[in-house]
Amino acid sequence: MSNTAMTNYVIPYQDIQKMAQTIATSNLFGFKKPDEAMALMLIAQAEGSHPAKAIQEFHIIQGKPALKADAMLSRFQASGGVVKWVKMENSEVIGEFSHPAGGNLRISWTIKRAQEAELTGKDNWKKYPRQMLRARVISEGVRSVYPACNQGFYTPEEVQDFNNIKDVSPRNTSKSEIIETEEIQTEPMDNRPDYSNISFQENLNKWLDLMVSGQKTADEIIFQIETKYKLSDDQKQEIKDKQPKE
Repeated sequence: MSNTAMTNYVIPYQDIQKMAQTIATSNLFGFKKPDEAMALMLIAQAEGSHPAKAIQEFHIIQGKPALKADAMLSRFQASGGVVKWVKMENSEVIGEFSHPAGGNLRISWTIKRAQEAELTGKDNWKKYPRQMLRARVISEGVRSVYPACNQGFYTPEEVQDFNNIKDVSPRNTSKSEIIETEEIQTEPMDNRPDYSNISFQENLNKWLDLMVSGQKTADEIIFQIETKYKLSDDQKQEIKDKQPKE
């Protein structure tokens, strides 16, 4: 079966439920509860991917979903984004990000900046500073240039730094995967800020381009935005009104 065929094929709910149960029972992927796996698998299917794709891209840390940095970067590049690594050292990592719908931006993370943010006290920062800085650069760069790729999630490193908690990923996960992945955390539904009208109008044409090109539907764009922000009924309707008529 081709990738396109698999992408367009909708897996029945009951089958996803069975897959989620198997994944949780296996203890191979860090999902302790079937509901954790199933929630992410349903999101993956809504995005047009096979549900199992979510298991490759996410970690679960203290019950929170976190998108791996490499998965975030892969999504960015698959959508037309480009990253150029200018510097990759233990003291500083610099990346230049560009996207047709988001412009160009240079992002730099230094050890000094991480220290000022009180991030460097953990073992990962002491042992793998370059990888941790790289993950931060990816997260900030993708979120700034083309936020549709990360859907309001944070990387595993960020989730750990926010909450001062340990990674509960399975112990047989490789060091490189644990270090270089970032997890993305959605805002609690009642704590999401309103999406400002200024930002809304600035991004409206970008969303229109996504709909015209067939990359996203109006409902998918609304869903992605609302993982992080609250949209008004008028804003939702305006996005839907932009959906090209078939």
